[in-house]
Amino acid sequence: TGHVHPVADKTAVVNAVKRLKGVRGIVVGIEVRPTTEFKVEDEEIAKRATALLAWRHATPHDSITITVEDGHVTLSGTVDWQFQKSVVEEDVRGLAGVTGTSNEISIRSTSQKGDIQKSIKEAMHRLADVHSSQINVVVGEEGHVELKGRVVGWQARNAVEDAAWMVPGVRAVDNRVRIC
Repeated sequence: TGHVHPVADKTAVVNAVKRLKGVRGIVVGIEVRPTTEFKVEDEEIAKRATALLAWRHATPHDSITITVEDGHVTLSGTVDWQFQKSVVEEDVRGLAGVTGTSNEISIRSTSQKGDIQKSIKEAMHRLADVHSSQINVVVGEEGHVELKGRVVGWQARNAVEDAAWMVPGVRAVDNRVRIC
């Protein structure tokens, strides 16, 4: 609980707590309160976010729309990969004056269900801290993936999800992997 000035600090606190041994759940009661000396108008946030995306070669900035209301940035559009969606949000979250983000960017689907499932299993098999035989991968329509099973910690759980997101054609991941 408490408050921070930039929204990036809120994310950093949550990520730090996730890395602690034994943490299985987190309730976030942190409020973002920009200081008045650093108050940035919505128009300026939108202008900075648009310029930031234009400088990034890894993201197709022309297919992303930015909407700002009271410092809260909503991202929409379509990209090819999950990392592009994540990078855009991470970059925008770090801008002065941003109090929160909503990432509504969708990912194009290009692969078949069988190819996606096989590729995810192969990617998990390469992970040192994950026993891929304990993870069930179900690929639904339009690249929606559901992961179930058990792992030893947050790092392994995140690694399983990252492995799924690295496969072309994955549009959504429902990570139901439990930590035991």
